[in-house]
Amino acid sequence: AVLIAIPIFLALSFSYCRVFELYELQTYDWRCQLRIPRPMSDDVVFIHVGEDTLQRLGQWPISRNYHAALIHILGQVGAKAVLFDMIFTESKPEEDALVAEEARAAKNVYFAVAFSEPQWRKKLFYSTEYLSTLIPVYEKAAKGVGFVNVKADIDGKRRRVPLVISHETKNNYYIALRAALDVLGINEEEVLTGSGNAISLPNGLKIPLDEEGCFLVSFAEKWGPDLFRHYSYYDILQSYGQMIEHKKPSLDLKKLAGKICFVGYTGTAMGDTNATPIERISPNVAIHANVLNNILKKDFIRRANRLMNLLILMILASWMVALSLKFTPLVAFRVTLLTLILYVALAVCVFLPWGIWLDLFYPLALSIVIYAVATLSRTLYEMKKRELIESE
Repeated sequence: AVLIAIPIFLALSFSYCRVFELYELQTYDWRCQLRIPRPMSDDVVFIHVGEDTLQRLGQWPISRNYHAALIHILGQVGAKAVLFDMIFTESKPEEDALVAEEARAAKNVYFAVAFSEPQWRKKLFYSTEYLSTLIPVYEKAAKGVGFVNVKADIDGKRRRVPLVISHETKNNYYIALRAALDVLGINEEEVLTGSGNAISLPNGLKIPLDEEGCFLVSFAEKWGPDLFRHYSYYDILQSYGQMIEHKKPSLDLKKLAGKICFVGYTGTAMGDTNATPIERISPNVAIHANVLNNILKKDFIRRANRLMNLLILMILASWMVALSLKFTPLVAFRVTLLTLILYVALAVCVFLPWGIWLDLFYPLALSIVIYAVATLSRTLYEMKKRELIESE
């Protein structure tokens, strides 16, 4: 009984403790790649500081006067919100005064901060200090301030983000969530964050969180022109200048009316890029935009909890044992193969439309091991029985 109980206990504990999480994440990435493209909001656009902008405006960091001009232009054309995926930490008084003045007039600008090592405890993330603080004049002029921390998994890929971090007894929101609250007309005081497994909004929307308090990002598409609309930072400045000079602008700025604009640098040498489930290199600004899109489109991913995965594992393992002992080896092999195919199909079918993430790697691996051990044990028993008969 002990010899039987020990492997069963180890098998179940491996599932509960997610010992093979690295391999499970690879199956999750595969499902994410099958799931794209996802519904995308027409209100979300990128304004990227790319190679073309740097060639014309100078090396990074470019003058903040250009940021002031961009805020002014977007305010004039009626953009709904402007989110800067840039952290302004070093003060440049003359330039900062101009940026703050334009942001204060536009009333739709969001600036970014970053926290140092947020820790999950008591169903909330806490951080004692900032990794990068925002210049006070920017904070006073902004419509809102949000953090841009993104969590790295054990393989270094970015799949999750914390949405709320408490600092000095005050809740601070992820920049995409902070903007989403204003777009949806929700006050920060109305947001419920204490449940641990979801963030509840007064409009009835519940944003799911995983067991570590993070939000699983549902990526809509790979980085490129198919992921929301893209506009060059320089093209917007140039087009506005052409309008002032009564020339035909190279870009119709009216297309930015009512848009939520993410401003970020995407040059190859910027270093603000990471691997995601669907591609090897992607700028972090794409993660922020995808989170906002998930909230607006209510497109969420939920991972089945450990107990649910444990129950599935127990059912699958019991079925494998019964197959191996009841049927002949050939029939057992065929039914086992069919069972594994059906389980893969189930895991994919609940993930693609509904975003339900069932563990895939360990249940398959354990089922194969159980089938192999049970079949080998049965074969050895039959051999021993035959030898006994021949001996008699």
